[in-house]
Amino acid sequence: MPVLELRGCTPEPLGNYLKGLGVFRLIAEQADPLTRAWWQDGFLWLHTKWSWDEIVSFFLCGIGEEKTPIYSPTPIFAPWGGRPGFYQDEKKKDENKSARERLAVIRKLNKAGRFLTAQHTVQTTDDVLRSRKWTHLSKEKRSKSKLDIIAAMRNAWGTSAVEWFDACLSLEENARFGFLYGTGGNEGSADITNNFWEMIEETIGLEDTGRDTRELLVASIAGESRVGGTNRTAGQHFPLSGDSANCGQTYSGSSSTNPWDMILMMEGAVLFAGATTKRLSQEGKGKAAFPFMIEHLATGESSTSMKDEAKQDKQIIRCRAEFWMPLWQSPTSLPGIKALLSEGRLQRLSGEQGEHTLHALEAIKTLGVSRGIGTFHRVALFERRGQGSYLAASLGFYSTSRSVESFAAQLAELDGFREQVYRNLREGPGMPDRIMRARQRFHATLATLFQQDEPSALSTEAMLEVMSGVSAIEREVALLKERERILSPCPPLSTSWFLDGGDGPEYGLARAIAGIAAWGESSSDGRTKPAVESVRTYLLPVARQGKWWVWSNTARTAVWARGASLEINLAAVLRRRLIDYQRGVGLGLPLWNSCGATFRDLLAYWHGEVNESRLVDLIYSLSLIDAGQWDERSISNRQNRDEPTPDLQTGAVWFDPDGQAQIRREPLDGKILDTRDMQAAFELPRIYHLLKLCFIGGRLPRRPVEGSTVWRSGDEPFPPMCLDVLTLVEAGHVSEAVQLVSRRLRAKGYPAVLREADMRALDLDSDQSRRLAGLLMIPVRQPGVLAALAIKPEAAN
Repeated sequence: MPVLELRGCTPEPLGNYLKGLGVFRLIAEQADPLTRAWWQDGFLWLHTKWSWDEIVSFFLCGIGEEKTPIYSPTPIFAPWGGRPGFYQDEKKKDENKSARERLAVIRKLNKAGRFLTAQHTVQTTDDVLRSRKWTHLSKEKRSKSKLDIIAAMRNAWGTSAVEWFDACLSLEENARFGFLYGTGGNEGSADITNNFWEMIEETIGLEDTGRDTRELLVASIAGESRVGGTNRTAGQHFPLSGDSANCGQTYSGSSSTNPWDMILMMEGAVLFAGATTKRLSQEGKGKAAFPFMIEHLATGESSTSMKDEAKQDKQIIRCRAEFWMPLWQSPTSLPGIKALLSEGRLQRLSGEQGEHTLHALEAIKTLGVSRGIGTFHRVALFERRGQGSYLAASLGFYSTSRSVESFAAQLAELDGFREQVYRNLREGPGMPDRIMRARQRFHATLATLFQQDEPSALSTEAMLEVMSGVSAIEREVALLKERERILSPCPPLSTSWFLDGGDGPEYGLARAIAGIAAWGESSSDGRTKPAVESVRTYLLPVARQGKWWVWSNTARTAVWARGASLEINLAAVLRRRLIDYQRGVGLGLPLWNSCGATFRDLLAYWHGEVNESRLVDLIYSLSLIDAGQWDERSISNRQNRDEPTPDLQTGAVWFDPDGQAQIRREPLDGKILDTRDMQAAFELPRIYHLLKLCFIGGRLPRRPVEGSTVWRSGDEPFPPMCLDVLTLVEAGHVSEAVQLVSRRLRAKGYPAVLREADMRALDLDSDQSRRLAGLLMIPVRQPGVLAALAIKPEAAN
């Protein structure tokens, strides 16, 4: 059996794709049911018993001497349209003369000819119109009775006509359009069903069947050059056929159309018959009634913007729909393709059908599509030639894979939030542009994640960007008066969102700050709640309600200020947490995080070597993750197991000629830090180590012992309350602060290494003081090292 390469049937533009499906459908239905089709090397291929010449003959005049099989056009009529040619009112006003004359010819044709199904459909339509007394309806009355006319035709027409009907529109409470055929067979003011029959008349004729359009047919299917054509446009799916510049794949417009292109395109779109069950709700309901047809979302493409997305006013439509056209690589029969297209499967991780662009991206990256499809061509219908005139534009090709499945559980946690963003944050009155920009950024980050072909470090960074997109939306919505109505805060995310591989000191610092746990207990209105909540409540006006976050108009903890420096904001959060701590009941300070910052990250912050804008963004992002509740037993177990106090042999420190601190390079007993982190610990100011001992969660570390690494006993005291120390540091009185801390720690059995004279001589400028105050807010990973560098060691027993 011959294998035919249809070089005129390519995935792009959309018209060529549909044209290929039309050739395949017509041959398989009317000439060879064993025909198989697949996409390869950018073209549609057919495996059929017919040769090239026989295929051409099939469409033109029939195969062989008996002229059979022969192409029989699908009965594509739209009697509900504005000028269909079926009504007496059109005859009286002398409207649409050519359509009326063409219908008259079809009514008189030989009943055994290739137009038998078309003739039967016309006659059935006439019978329905007469029986319902609609033949004399005026145009205005037809418009009012449009739904009744549509329903009557759907019930009366035969199978072939119903297939076209179901691809064109579906009937629910209103007529919903498939958009491959415009709005029920119209593209703007043009009736494409009339155009279809005009081109049928031009190519194979109705009465005169002796026409020869072989050259045009071969050019259409095989991609060969042609001379001539028609001056009519081929519609929205062939942008180059319009006479507007820059509408196609070249810079200049063209008004020459191959009539076979349009005929075969319309025949191919018949395969996209709508399935009117188990589809989506609200805005996506109508679109999802048709295979692989969804709502468009701008996801960072240069050719689109959020201006093309659906607005609050549903009448403003810049993009009618988006189509994800499947490209399958295995030879498949027509029943197989019909099953694929009728199912129209773009299934999300949740098992629901896809509704918009991001759902489609999610589906194809989790194999939520029928097997055998390797690639999808994304196409959208944009209003690009004036109001009401749309063009099909390619938005790229997307391969299928399982790359997102490793993040499936995390993404499921955002389902409700994503749905609210999609439904509620739409351009229109009362919706600031800053929120729309945040929405577009969020959607772009999701699209970037979904487009990863394989899980990688890039995927980890993309997940961080997704959290960043969520937090950006929250920050903007928090400024609105009606925020409760528009969007609920993101629910607490699981700790699985803490990803390995976060790059740079910013991630380590942000994780340490954002992961500080809620602390203590307080009673209000007969309910017990944490006295000091997680860091998120200090960033935004939110409060915990059961397992969820809600907006709060009375919360006074949101002290993080836009426009303030990072150091000031960190100190403000620390101050507020210490104030709230005084109103609750609990042990220790509200500063516990099991994953503190490394000394390298802390040193980078001290030296001003971090990207503060990124750090702030990451703090907001990681604060979305549930930090948990302060629990004495688990914290004690963790500290006893993982936080020893080493002997750092500080007497072995020496300084090179450049003044750089040098330390021993050989491993220490019970080594807990690598060399670079140890170096950073030594380079941080010694007063930081001393002060920080009063700002740690859990118990104080074990006092150092000469010559050995010692582990906690579990009986160490808790740090002293030092809100006044923070006040002194912020005010630039560092010397007084250090002396005060030294006395309080000595009272707990932790004498400082620094001498009193050295403490009195301390002097930091205001910038350093503010930075030091901010530094005290950040949990540290190994507090035992603080004690080893700031506290006098005990003598070994």
